[in-house]
Amino acid sequence: QQGVELKLDKVQTRNGLFVHEGLHIVIYIPDHTFTTAGKSYDAIKNRRRVHLYECQTIKGMKAASKYDRYIATTRRDNLYPIETIKGKKDVSLWPCKNCLDVLDYQGYTQTYQQNKIRENFDIEEFFGQYTTFFSEKPQHSDRTFPPNDYVKNWSKISRAQKKIKNWTCEDCRINLSSHTKYLHTHHINGNKWDNNHHTNLLVLCIVCHAKQPYHGHMQANAQKAQKFIEDLRREQGFAIKTAE
Repeated sequence: QQGVELKLDKVQTRNGLFVHEGLHIVIYIPDHTFTTAGKSYDAIKNRRRVHLYECQTIKGMKAASKYDRYIATTRRDNLYPIETIKGKKDVSLWPCKNCLDVLDYQGYTQTYQQNKIRENFDIEEFFGQYTTFFSEKPQHSDRTFPPNDYVKNWSKISRAQKKIKNWTCEDCRINLSSHTKYLHTHHINGNKWDNNHHTNLLVLCIVCHAKQPYHGHMQANAQKAQKFIEDLRREQGFAIKTAE
């Protein structure tokens, strides 16, 4: 029930379905080091979801360049390794609503017992009826995913990236060379360990950084800096960016 050790270089596509030694995979985000509005991951309803199909959520994460946050697993014991502030642990996860909806699993779209279907979901039973489909395999598996944390020399990497970009926000073009505390280095795909400056690092002012997908936790600090950033933009001759 633990599943095979999934080596992604051996994952193949067969008729559009990803398989590994004859077993289909599911995908999920293991990072539970923080949750929305400070809710604890101890409650299953606050945890991230398992994806069974390439639903609209997965397509949206791909569009936002966040797909590399997912890992793949062939486990069939309804437990998934996650990363918490205290280290790794195995927990239960609910399936994604959008996946259940598009598959109409157990009549999901027509029943008033949708919560019951999710709470009683069994991955072994699911694979007795369905196969999964993902057009692109994740980079890591449940055996290989690294902790989603900054590398030890992150401050040096971040400073070097800001210097390359001339201490300028790549979105609104404000120069913060004299106010560097308001200039951040953003990980586009959400993986703090992925420091490829060509594809994953973006230099942004605090206000533009807070507007990035899944950055609601930054809104309070961005609002405090909003007036200063707007005044500096005017001083530098830039139009004030309106809310999108």
